[in-house]
Amino acid sequence: MKLRGGSRSFKQALVQGGSLDLSLKEGNVILTDAKVRMSTAVIADVAASNG
Repeated sequence: MKLRGGSRSFKQALVQGGSLDLSLKEGNVILTDAKVRMSTAVIADVAASNG
C-alpha cells in the first residue's frame, strides 16, 4: 500500500457507492467499513486459477 505525505490510512471508493477505510497498524492492513466493522488482510497476492 502506497500512502502519500506520511499518512497511515486512506479511503477507497467501492463500485456500489460505499467506501472502505484502509489503514496500517503494526504492519498489518486493516479494512474498516461504514458500520465500523474491521477486518485484517491475512495474505495477499494468492496464485489461483479459474477452473
